[in-house]
Amino acid sequence: MAISIGASGIRARADGCTGREAWRTIRQRHPRAVWAAAAYAAVLVLVASLGVTSLF
Repeated sequence: MAISIGASGIRARADGCTGREAWRTIRQRHPRAVWAAAAYAAVLVLVASLGVTSLF
């Protein structure tokens, strides 16, 4: 199982699957990890948007 968060988005791999199948597998086995990844990505987007808006 792997969840990676980058500039291109959130990617998941589980049991040799990627995409929606991987998210489904991860959500079934580790639901808190999915919520944590989503919350972390949301915070990153918020911080980036605040940084960009403060430039103007």
